[in-house]
Amino acid sequence: MNQWNTTANANVGCSQAKYVRNSNQVFESAPICPPNDNPGVYYYYTNPETTYPQNTKLCNAWTRITGYPCATVHR
Repeated sequence: MNQWNTTANANVGCSQAKYVRNSNQVFESAPICPPNDNPGVYYYYTNPETTYPQNTKLCNAWTRITGYPCATVHR
């Protein structure tokens, strides 16, 4: 994997993206703050440059934003 993206639609002020592998947080972004109070899209990506084994569960979360999307690695 050379890029891991996450997005969220919300209006919660500042938030942070969290990257989770098999229920363990592996990375957290710096705070992401929208330029105004309007609802918007939060976006962040990281470049892990790694290979994950078969059946690794990769998930994302955002502070103050609901949702916990996941994907399972298949080869």
